Amino acid sequence: MSKRSLPILFLLTVLFLSLLVVSAGAQPAVEGPPNPDPARLPQSGRHEHSFAATADTNGLPLSSWQRVAYQKWANDNWDIYLYDSNGSTRLTTNPAADYYPSLNRGGTMVAFSSGRDEPDGQLNLYTMNVDKSNLQRIVTGWTAFPAWSPDGKTIALQLWIDNNYEIFLVDADGSNLRRLTNNPDFDGQPAWSPDGKKIAFASSRNGAYAIYLMNADGSSQNQLSTFALSLHPTWSPDGQYIGFDADVDNDGWQELALIKRNGSDEQMIYNPGSTATSWAGSWSPDGKTLGFANISLTQSGSNWVWTEGEILEWDMENGSVTNLVPGVTNWYLDWETLDTIPPTTFLYEMREYSRADTFWMAWMGSDLG
Repeated sequence: MSKRSLPILFLLTVLFLSLLVVSAGAQPAVEGPPNPDPARLPQSGRHEHSFAATADTNGLPLSSWQRVAYQKWANDNWDIYLYDSNGSTRLTTNPAADYYPSLNRGGTMVAFSSGRDEPDGQLNLYTMNVDKSNLQRIVTGWTAFPAWSPDGKTIALQLWIDNNYEIFLVDADGSNLRRLTNNPDFDGQPAWSPDGKKIAFASSRNGAYAIYLMNADGSSQNQLSTFALSLHPTWSPDGQYIGFDADVDNDGWQELALIKRNGSDEQMIYNPGSTATSWAGSWSPDGKTLGFANISLTQSGSNWVWTEGEILEWDMENGSVTNLVPGVTNWYLDWETLDTIPPTTFLYEMREYSRADTFWMAWMGSDLG
């Protein structure tokens, strides 16, 4: 090769590298997975509503043995809040959005998905103490809807993998990630039974969203509900009922529903009307009410956009609906007891023999929590 051809070769190399850079820069950004919640609404309407013009709803005074975690829109961002006997407390303040809070039994820790630490907004899974200490990322990937096991050792979650959402388990310290579902359709929104033996979840595997049950190891996956667009399952504390939401009347919005764990007595329990949608959240620790998010909507041009989000409770005894958490920009909730000490019972020892035709038996019970 002559010395004269070297500059030409150099220029061609520079041009080739420049084209590579331009080509690489022209590639479209990598898109995240589809929205993790099939019922989630557009967020574009939040600025069209004057929250200051609406009186802030009063919350239900909570006793000292229970606590609610929820997601709140404030200062142009989603953050995690707590509501208990001390009122509302903001837990997260990161500029990135924080979603889907879940409390452990005892209410000492919260798990949530967050876009922090990720330039593309990937929602990794985090845990932290409710005093805001010990923040840890325990799962990296597009996550949603974490749920603590009753014993606090395991977290079930919805994770994007193989171009689909599936359900996984992970130990509370972030180790031992394992997969429970493997289906080409949506599987997500896991909810533990109170005894930790079953997991309810939402799936579209048979062409329509329904509530399913499986064993905690992923075996025996069977459909439970039949209502259209069944989502957000939540167990009653006695393990007899599963609350959820569905488009029962086919009007395009979600209504609250209830079903027994054996699949019987499926029924709609609350209809928010034609300009609102309801998402099941969590039962009260005493099992008397079902907490849920009620999202009000308004039509803006050809689109429906949300204007208010309230956390309400439905009374199982009389069907009444009242406000639970103060505020009008609140979404997903989890309601937990702070009591981790089970009740104790004692039967006094009986005599070995008795000449009497009748005799007394003495029994005593107590609940230190």
